Amino acid sequence: MYKSGARDHLHLNQPSLWKRWLDMEDRQTSSKPKFMPGQQVINLFLLQKDEASRELVVREAYDRPRHLQALLPLCARRRLPLNAIQWPELHDLLLSANPVISGLAQFSRRTFTRALALNYERYRQILQNNI
Repeated sequence: MYKSGARDHLHLNQPSLWKRWLDMEDRQTSSKPKFMPGQQVINLFLLQKDEASRELVVREAYDRPRHLQALLPLCARRRLPLNAIQWPELHDLLLSANPVISGLAQFSRRTFTRALALNYERYRQILQNNI
């Protein structure tokens, strides 16, 4: 269930949580019951399928457009630099909330600038129509 990026992040940035996770893994492997050889393969297959579906649910919980819409005001109103989307600290903050989305949460600067320009045009049209 855990990707190597999430494990590395936990190991480098949260040593106390990393130790707890390793202890939890040791307890789980030592408490597994012994099965017949064929039964073990079937159970492992079902367990992997269940873990994959859990990971898919967590990945689908990430809303990329909402993430982009949350970053736009930070750069437009709070004057955060445009290259902030490439900061490792900002990426680590996002991964701390959901470590499964490490590949989904990356934007190019070009994509972000284009979204910022479209957002500006949309608000300009709204203001023109209201005046």
